[in-house]
Order: sequence, then structure tokens, then C-alpha cells
Amino acid sequence: MELLRKSIAARKSACEQARLRVRERLAEALAVHLTQGSRVWVYGSLVEPDRFREWSDVDLALECDPPGMNIYLLASLLAERCERRVDFSNGCRLTCPVSGRGSCRWSTHRESGN
Repeated sequence: MELLRKSIAARKSACEQARLRVRERLAEALAVHLTQGSRVWVYGSLVEPDRFREWSDVDLALECDPPGMNIYLLASLLAERCERRVDFSNGCRLTCPVSGRGSCRWSTHRESGN
């Protein structure tokens, strides 16, 4: 039984480390591909500890279309950087496309000098 508990704990730890790594990569990629101040809602397993798994995707909603590209190109660029499938919610121009359970709004920003 102890071996099983250790195995479960190790798996949870690995999934949490992967979740944090994907969040970091996502933030970096969004800062590159969206204009400063763009509002993005991230929801699902990426924002909720203990729900992210090795097969989890990235769930996003945008306040407006990305400049100079469509959401399919943006999804492809983000998926490549995050090494995960990226899904956008329907109706990317909604003021508050996701609410309630496990969502958080991100605003893109760049470090000064970039």
C-alpha cells in the first residue's frame, strides 16, 4: 500500500510540475503573439491544481481576435510552444466568455525593454 501511495504522489507531483511549466510557456507565447494588454481567459485543468494530466489540453478564450492572424494560426503557435493541444472557446469576442468554475483572466504584458 505504501508503494501505491508513493506512486500516486509522484504522479501528482509530475502533473503539477507539467502544469506550471505549460502555464509559463503559455504566458511567454501569449506575450509574443498578442498585443500588450490583450485579455485572455484561461480555464479548465490548467488553472486548477490536481486536475491537470499528461493528456490535458490548454483551454483559452480571447476578448478579441489576435492582430494579423486568425485564432487557428494562434492556436497552432501556442500548441507548438506549450507542447499541448490548444482549444479556444466558441465566440472569442465575448466580454466574459467563461465564468465561475476555475477560470482566471490573464492580460498580456511585456517586460520593459522588449
